Amino acid sequence: MLVTHGPEGLDANHIPFDFDADKGPHGTLLAHVARANDVWQCCPSGTPMMVVFRGADGYISPNWHPSKHESHHWGAADPLEARGFTELARLMQPLA
Repeated sequence: MLVTHGPEGLDANHIPFDFDADKGPHGTLLAHVARANDVWQCCPSGTPMMVVFRGADGYISPNWHPSKHESHHWGAADPLEARGFTELARLMQPLA
């Protein structure tokens, strides 16, 4: 999830990211948004942003515990967040 702060305030967009470990000193997160998604217009290059990655999660039934006396709960891995600045690149030619 991409979290930005634009003229209208905070905004969160569920956008898939890819990590390029060879680009930049700590790697680079790459994403694609459609022209119809105004996130690229509201957040020009240099805009501070944060990307949040959710960990795996799922329902834990008390039936799965050996004692059967444990309460049910939702188990989730810790989320990961990355912070940085946007850098926009435009596709100059349409994809074939």
